[in-house]
This record gives sequence, structure tokens and C-alpha cells, in this order.
Amino acid sequence: MREVRTALGRARLVSVTGPGGAGKSRVAWEAARTAGRVFPDGVWYLDLSAVRDPALVPATLAAAVGEDGPGVAGVAERIRNWHALFVVDNCEHLVAACSDLVQEVLQTCPQVRMLVTSRERLGVIGEHVLQVGPLPVPDEDLDPLPPEALSGVASVQLLVERARAVHAGFAVTAANAADVARLCRNLDGLPLAVELAAARLSSMSIGQIADHLEDQDRILRAAPRAQPARQASLEDTLAWSFRLCSPEERRLWAMASVFAGWADLEAVQVVCGGPDLAAADLPDVLDGLVGKSIVVCEQGDRPRFRMLSAIRRYGRSRLGRHDLLAERHAQHYEGLATRAAERWFGPDQVAVSAELRSSLPDLRVALDHLLSGSEPERGLAMAAALWPLWVCLGRQREGEIWMARARAAAPPTGRLLWVHGWIQLTAEQLASARETLRYAQRQAAADLAARDLAGALLAAADAFEGSFDDAIRRCRAAAGSREAAGDQAGLAIMVMLLAEIHTARGDIEEALRCCAEAERVCRSAGELWCLSCVLWVRSLALCLSDRYADAEQAAREGLELKLALADGAGIVLVAEVLCWTRAAGGKLTEAAKLYAAIQRRSGRSFVPLQDFGYLATQRALWGKRIVDGLGRARYESVTGGGGAGGVAEIVRLARGEPDGGRATVPAAGDGLLTPREAEVAALVAAGLSNRAVSARLVISLRTAEVHVGRILAKLGFSHRAQIAAWWHESA
Repeated sequence: MREVRTALGRARLVSVTGPGGAGKSRVAWEAARTAGRVFPDGVWYLDLSAVRDPALVPATLAAAVGEDGPGVAGVAERIRNWHALFVVDNCEHLVAACSDLVQEVLQTCPQVRMLVTSRERLGVIGEHVLQVGPLPVPDEDLDPLPPEALSGVASVQLLVERARAVHAGFAVTAANAADVARLCRNLDGLPLAVELAAARLSSMSIGQIADHLEDQDRILRAAPRAQPARQASLEDTLAWSFRLCSPEERRLWAMASVFAGWADLEAVQVVCGGPDLAAADLPDVLDGLVGKSIVVCEQGDRPRFRMLSAIRRYGRSRLGRHDLLAERHAQHYEGLATRAAERWFGPDQVAVSAELRSSLPDLRVALDHLLSGSEPERGLAMAAALWPLWVCLGRQREGEIWMARARAAAPPTGRLLWVHGWIQLTAEQLASARETLRYAQRQAAADLAARDLAGALLAAADAFEGSFDDAIRRCRAAAGSREAAGDQAGLAIMVMLLAEIHTARGDIEEALRCCAEAERVCRSAGELWCLSCVLWVRSLALCLSDRYADAEQAAREGLELKLALADGAGIVLVAEVLCWTRAAGGKLTEAAKLYAAIQRRSGRSFVPLQDFGYLATQRALWGKRIVDGLGRARYESVTGGGGAGGVAEIVRLARGEPDGGRATVPAAGDGLLTPREAEVAALVAAGLSNRAVSARLVISLRTAEVHVGRILAKLGFSHRAQIAAWWHESA
């Protein structure tokens, strides 16, 4: 509401736009109500939801102000000297008529201001548009949040508030937190959907509501007379929007529902272009859907588009059979997975990482389609090609699920099996990993790369149980084979594994020599993930040999690389070493806070290598040193008020940033921005893109987008450069 009031102070016409159910009317009405004292002639409210004839728009305004004449000019003349605010609600089905009305009133009445709600802008000169989007939702990319942290998310707050109207004792608890987060994510934080879902708590549990969302017309329906007819259910709200679209827009809405997440224009054209909708016409049709708040557009070098889940489900209901469309979608993401694997070991790694993460919903849909179809071997190859996502980017648990499903669908290849074996190895499933990797060696007789990788990983599995000599011999042989083949990626991985084996054995100097060799290969290729692992191993080796300053330096660089790739599991491993070096340097309070944050996180989420031999020994040793050094009472006092134990908290503590590392709001902001928004604004001012902001703060791209959008709205700006200028002028 504050951003609407701010905009009204700067512009005479403010349009609040957004998808149906986003809460545009409520935002506009609340803003107008609190701003009423500024307008001596009052605030006037016009609801056009029941008006169907464009000719009746001027008559509606006339009736509101007591004017008998139906013409716009007559009404405008009547209020010429008024100092008033007119709220014109629900204009989307009468855009042309509302545009004419608004222009006439603003030209005739110099002290009148108008606040409009619509699913698309009016297109009037001087119009200031504020986009009302969904509420922030629990971030799927972060760790499971405990109830107290989850309750601070805006969509969850609305759910709890509305739930208590039908279930007075409702609260977010450890038992229902996962279902609460899932429900709010599946509803995309759309306020109307959240409210309708909350009303169902009189007879259903949170988990049951989340499980039955596909039947959204039955589940997300208000009691009779509880809402206007067009908002009696989410289905009614979306049907209203559908009727306002052109035939081409309706067709694309339905066809684009095959996408589960973000898609760029090229993807939309490849998948949706065809006889019914020419690829060349798609940009204009897509622009129309963006204008009507059906599709969300993320601006950038390559603009991307997505639909909220409720809007997508409605489009799917209008699609009918779509086998050909689903196959084109699967082919597109099959190709994306293949290209990502080919580009992974090189200078494009950060971009590939971001593309894989942002495409994950559609990669899942494509995998499901291929593994369920008549050519499951394509799905198997795709699952194997996505190994960087499963192994390197913190998706080991999901990778395990897809590996098992692929192996059940078709005879596994050596490549799929070494990927599966690596996942099992990091999850400490040693017996399963050995069996899978031996199977990989048998299946990979003609695929030397897969055979060598399986052999090196099998050697690592043996080393973790103390069989060092034979493991080193076999890993060196595999590394030599990869070097002879000119396979720099395979060589780097195997030398990194060798370094880790030598570290576990206590051969520190040999471990450091292997680290140097692997680092050379990685840096020459511009590769970051394997390099970050090498830096972690080096920091371990240095820490084990009491070279704590050097260990800290290596771990810090490794942390920043892990952060750039959003490798949450890797971040925890590197942060552990920084915890130990802090303790070794006598900074026991800092070490204790970081140690406690890592323990909280490890108790809820996957952490690789959690109990492997020498690592488990080091964890226990340093944990005891920290607690004994401070004393149990002091340790509990220092760590008792700790945060949620998420990756963001771990990163902050590992970097040594105080108070959450959040920026101070400049004086010019006058408290307008929340602390997190101020933090985002500072990063935008430093030149970071939304993706870079999400990586730096360890939040999802969508959360970063929401923050930037709110900052723009609160400050009345239209582009990011204005945020930067405002920040630097006010700092």
C-alpha cells in the first residue's frame, strides 16, 4: 500500500495491474482509504466488474458523483474543480472505454487523481504502472525452514491468518511445516488461491489440500456469497481472464501450459509454433499475454516467461490431448541437457549452472515424458547427461530418484551407472556404490571414459574404508588413461579424487601436489566446480598439517566459487574448514556460531560425506575443542539464539559478516525498504544482476526478482539504474 501512496504523490494516474486473484482491488482500496485525508473532496470508488457495455462506463462515474448526464464531458465538467481521488476497479474488460474516461477526466480536472485496477495497463500517457504479483513463498532451493522461520514468509502469514478464521488454533508446526511450504509454493503465493485454500481447513488438513490441488475448481472454491461471482473460485477468476483474450492468445495460453517453469522466446517458438500458431507471430501474441498479466516476463539479455501454476493448470484444462506438443517439449529439454553436459567443464559453467537450475521444472517434465514413453532409453540418456545437476549442484537426492527410475525403465548404460554410483558414494551408500560402479565397468566396455570414471570412483570407495595402496594405483591408472585421451574434465576429476585419497591417508604433501595439478587443469579450462572441490581438499590437507592461515585462504576462495554455483552441499563442507581454522586461531565464539549453524543444517538436509572416516573424526575433534574451549554453558549461551541453520546463515558466518551482513537503509529511504530489500538494493547498486543477487544471498532467482520488483514499486522507479542512482546518492 505504501508504494501505491508514494506513486499517487508523483503521478495523477496510477494503474495497479496483475493476474486475477493477486489482490489488486484490496491493495488499491486500502491505499485509497489511508490516503483519504489528502483529498478534501473525498475518495470515490467505482466497481466496473458488473458493467459489460463500454457505453455505460461514463454513466457509472456520473451516478457515483450524482450527475444525470451520461457523457464523459458532462461528468468531467461537474468535477472540474474537485480535489479528489477516483478508484476505478476492474477495468480489464473495458480497457478502451476506461482509457477514454481517464484521459477526459485528467485533462479537464487538474486536481483529480485516478487509481485504476486492471489485469492490463490502460496505455494512457502519464500512466504509472505498479505490478502486484504473488506473495513471496518458501524457497525450494533453500533448506527446509523450521516453523518459526517459515511463519515469517508473507504467503504463509496470509495462510495462517485466514486459516484461523475457520480453525482458531491453527499454527505452523514441525509436523505440518513441509506441507505448509508445499501448499504455498504450489499456489505460487497468489492471495486469492491462498485464501480459498485456507477456507478448506474446516474439513481438510494442509497436506490433503496440497495433495488435491489438481482438482482446483473443487478445492479452491469459496462458500456461496463469500466472493463476487467472478472470484467464487479460482476457476471463475481465470475463466474471466480467458474470455478477455483474443483467439490467438487463448491458443498460446493453452499450448504454453506445457511448460512447467521459465522459458525463453526460442523455447516457446520451438515448442508452440506450428500450423495453428506461426512461430513468427508468437512474439506479438506472447506480448499480449504479458500485457494481460497471464504470463510473467523477466527482462534481461534473453527475456524469459512463465505462468503461475494456477494459470498454467487452467491453460492445461483447455488444451485437450497434446502428445505432439509434449514430445516437442521433451525434445527441446533433451537437447538442453545434452548441451549442458558438453559445456559443463569450461568457462560457461556459471551460466550452465543457472540454466539447469532455472530449467529444472521442465527438465523433470521432459524426463517423466521420456521415461514413461516408448523410447525410455532417451530418458535414460537424458538423466545421465544431467549429472552436473545431480552431483555438482546439490540435487543428489533427486538424482538418486531419477537414476532408480531410469534403471527400471531401460537397460542402464555405463555412463548412467557411474553417475548413479557417484551419487551413492557421496551419500555414503558404500555397498550400493561398489555394486553400481562394478556394473558400470562391465557395461562400459566400449565407453572408455565411463569405464575410467567408474574405476576411479570405485577406488575412492575402497579408500574410504582404508584400502589406500590399491585405490591410489587404480585411480592413477584411470587418470593416465584420461590424460592420454585428452579428456581434461575426466583428468581433473580423477586427480581431485587422488588428492582426497592422499589426504585421507595422511600423505599431505602428495595431496597438495595432486591439488596443484588438478588446479592447473581447471584454471586453464576456466572451470569452477572441480576447482572449488580441489580448494576444499587443499584446505583440509593444510588444516590437518596445522597450516591454518593457508587453509583459511583456500577455503575462502572455495566458498566463493561454491556460492557462485549455488552448490549448497559444497558450501557446508568448505564452511566446516573455516569453522576449524577460526577455532585454531582462538576465535572460539565465531567458530561456535558457525559450528552450531552447520549442525542445525546437517540435522535436516543432505550433507555429502557426513560420516566418512577422517572427516567424521575431524568433525568430532573440532566440535569437542570448541565446546570445551568455551565451556558448555558459554557455548549454549552463544549458540542458543542461533538462526534457522540455513545456507544463507552459514555463508554469513563463514564470511564473518555481522548482523546478517545486511546493509543499512540510507536516510533517503526513511525506513521504506525492509532490511532484506536494502541488502538487495545495495547489490543492485553494485551492478549485480538478479541471478548474481540470488547467488550472493543464497536465495532463488524468483525470490530475488520479487525483492527487486518491490524495491522498484516502493521507490516509484521503472528500471534498475534508478535504484543504483538513488542508493549512491543516499548512502
